[in-house]
Amino acid sequence: RAEEEEVEKKGQAEEEEQKAEEEKAREEAEESKRKAEEEAAFKAAEEAEAKRRTEEEEAEKKRQAEAEQTNADEEKARPTAEEEAKQFQPPPRFLAAFSEERPPVAAESSSEYETDSDDEHAATQHGLRRVEKDTGDPWRVFFGWLVEVVNYRLQAEAGKLVCKQIEALLPDPAKDGVAFDADELKPDHLSDGKLLLALLVALRPACLPKAMTVALGRIAQFNKVCVSLKVNSSDTFTPPDLMPSPAQNPHLVLRCLHALAAQVRGWKDWTGPPVPKALAPLTPLAKGAGRGAAR
Repeated sequence: RAEEEEVEKKGQAEEEEQKAEEEKAREEAEESKRKAEEEAAFKAAEEAEAKRRTEEEEAEKKRQAEAEQTNADEEKARPTAEEEAKQFQPPPRFLAAFSEERPPVAAESSSEYETDSDDEHAATQHGLRRVEKDTGDPWRVFFGWLVEVVNYRLQAEAGKLVCKQIEALLPDPAKDGVAFDADELKPDHLSDGKLLLALLVALRPACLPKAMTVALGRIAQFNKVCVSLKVNSSDTFTPPDLMPSPAQNPHLVLRCLHALAAQVRGWKDWTGPPVPKALAPLTPLAKGAGRGAAR
């Protein structure tokens, strides 16, 4: 019996050791997988940034070439000084008439013309004030639409797998310190990429089979899907623009979201919340106002 007990103890010890080795191997495999995903996401972000820079350089060269060609055409079409003198030379009888000495003409009364300053003064006298048009906060408009789109999909697909996928990407008030509420959300809450992917899944559930486990990968996923949805690659952004919080270039992120909203506005099969008019595409950034510009 003592020998049997000893054999049984030895067998249990070997079994525990084997389990420990299997657990260790599993953890190592998961760690390797996580590192591989991060490396792949970082590589994808670098490739996207290189592609963006190439496109911007090509576009800038094209703009410069067009500007030079336009200037050359204008210069070619512009008449010389002699041609202009001949073209606008008054007849001799007019020259003779204007060459005679005439008494100075009294200055005309300025009351003949109304100026903006006069209008403003008159308005002030009558207690009127100009009202500046309130364009609102574009981020507040976006977050309001984001919440509406996500809630629409959660109600329309209640109980389905897509709902679980979206809910896993939404903030947890107890853990994240913010609720999924338009009045609470800010641009920095997009830095982990979860809300961006939640928007994509709510818009097109089939566009994203599975969200990546790291923030860098999720942001790279978002830009990739945006391009597949016909958003111009020059309107996307890179992970360093948004992460880590606080975002370094939130205006580039907002430009991408405006471009995505513009595409959604053209979807004939979209039956969810309409895209607000305030989410119209932003005008192209002026030269020198892109990456690194003041927020």
